[in-house]
Amino acid sequence: MNIQERISALRVKMQENNIDAYIVYSADPHMSEYLPEEWQERAWISGFTGSAGFVVILKNKAALWTDGRYFVQAPIELQGSGIDLMKDGVEGTPNYIDWIISQIPANGKVAVNALATSNINWEALEEKLNPKGISLVNQ
Repeated sequence: MNIQERISALRVKMQENNIDAYIVYSADPHMSEYLPEEWQERAWISGFTGSAGFVVILKNKAALWTDGRYFVQAPIELQGSGIDLMKDGVEGTPNYIDWIISQIPANGKVAVNALATSNINWEALEEKLNPKGISLVNQ
């Protein structure tokens, strides 16, 4: 299965569960620096193998946020995937939470694998999404 097929399969599941956005972080339950293969979800769904970054998959588009260490590598690995590169730290690049809010409707639903995010990330998401009527769910 190639990257586009993986994203399409995820979108089918998103549709079945009424999910507007799915965030795929690069983490495991221990917030390890080096991830075991079974926790490399971001690399599997996007093809991007850098050590830092995450992907947001929407119903009709997707984007990957990463930092300057990967501004050369990421476009190569994302080529043909349909995933846009968001250059984190560069002026004009939106914060991913603000981008999600701008892309999905009020009363929308955002899903993450709660085991692959920190409590701080979860709380930051809830703090910005809840006032917009957007719910955060563990999937």
